[in-house]
Amino acid sequence: MSKKRYVDTKFWDDAYITSLEPMERYLFLYLITNPLTKLSGIYELQLRRIVFDTGLDMAVVKAGVEKFQVDAKLAYIDGWMVLRNFTKHQNLNQNMKKGIVAEVAKIPKKIAEKLKGLEWFGSLSHLDLDSILFNSDSNLDLDSTSPAQKALLQSKTQEPTPSEIMEKFLKDLHMQDQIVEYFVSKGFAESMVKSELQKFILYWTEPTKNGKKQRWQTQDTFEVKRRFVTWMGNIRGTPNRDSLPKAVRL
Repeated sequence: MSKKRYVDTKFWDDAYITSLEPMERYLFLYLITNPLTKLSGIYELQLRRIVFDTGLDMAVVKAGVEKFQVDAKLAYIDGWMVLRNFTKHQNLNQNMKKGIVAEVAKIPKKIAEKLKGLEWFGSLSHLDLDSILFNSDSNLDLDSTSPAQKALLQSKTQEPTPSEIMEKFLKDLHMQDQIVEYFVSKGFAESMVKSELQKFILYWTEPTKNGKKQRWQTQDTFEVKRRFVTWMGNIRGTPNRDSLPKAVRL
């Protein structure tokens, strides 16, 4: 599903943007408008995804991200992008602010801990994100919170559903690489696994006739780890077919 992000036309007149090289401007614009962005400006993004989407060389992407970090415009932490002034430039209503708090509550603790070291992270404090990120669940009084806040805090400890795992899998190149590495360790050719993985993704993400769902979403249940093992086991000439497990651990 497409998402709308607000980009002011003054973007091109901004003093910092005008100081950048053309490819740096292109990269910066991508970081604030790509399909993985979240309202909070904090989201998972692999550098390889940037290379794939923009066509820029990896060296250019790495240099650009490093420059933006030195200039305190963002932080890139273990595959998570943290855009400093993203929320400042969004036209937020109350529901959107609640959505941001919900997003931030789902950020892994190890990432949240590293955010403490960012001097400028307080620029988000008007949304009270610090308390969501940095308070441990054991220190929170659920009896004093609203029903919505209780559901949000309790959801942090719930296991992701198969649908949530699949949605993440389709976006997360690291998860896809894990599958490739696993099958290579079982004697499969890397090029073959990558090829089959792309076929698997293309097949299961084909839109239905009305365009409202993808093929995998029409299934009663869809565990991507089991489905791909079955997919690989059905390939003619598959090596070590009998030794394959029921599912790949991601």
